[in-house]
Amino acid sequence: MSYKKSIATTCLSVLILLSLSGCVSNENNLEKSALKIQQMYSGLSEFETDVKFLCDSGQSILEYDCEFEYNKEYGQTLTIKNPDSLSGIVINSTGTSKDNLNISYGDTVLDFDVSAQLGTSPANFMPTFITTLTNSISNDIWEETQGNQKLLVARYETNTNDKPMTSQIWLYKDTLLPMYAEVYTDGERVLQVFFSEFNAS
Repeated sequence: MSYKKSIATTCLSVLILLSLSGCVSNENNLEKSALKIQQMYSGLSEFETDVKFLCDSGQSILEYDCEFEYNKEYGQTLTIKNPDSLSGIVINSTGTSKDNLNISYGDTVLDFDVSAQLGTSPANFMPTFITTLTNSISNDIWEETQGNQKLLVARYETNTNDKPMTSQIWLYKDTLLPMYAEVYTDGERVLQVFFSEFNAS
């Protein structure tokens, strides 16, 4: 082998090693980010946020604007603001199962399916969201950039009542606060969730 070929081969080998080490380093950083997400949310004692739900009923897209409050000790409260016909309905929960979801607002009947698979309805998404972030490590995580915002996208796969469900949550990379989430069952998107005005302590 000539001297020039030897140098070229060595340089190529170095470039490949640097590339591979960069990939491993990025994977390690993403794994650390997944753990940080779990640690951050399990450490929160309370938070509040505005939430917009777009719910695919199969026939139409239903939209709900809500305020959500979480307290680690006392439970969770989701208050519907829009549409006007449902404004003021309060959904209280002290845990993460259908048995402890208490919907209260006089005799008003909600027009979304509260018997839906846990985590797929505006009525029961937030308890599942909290449990997922506090108790689970994402099945997959990657980075995206939207505009000038660097985001982490965490994908979680779960089974409730033997039904597979996938949740993807977009979080701001610098703060790990949620921006957006999607829920899928049987490969179909059934719920979109938009977060704003997130305040935590």
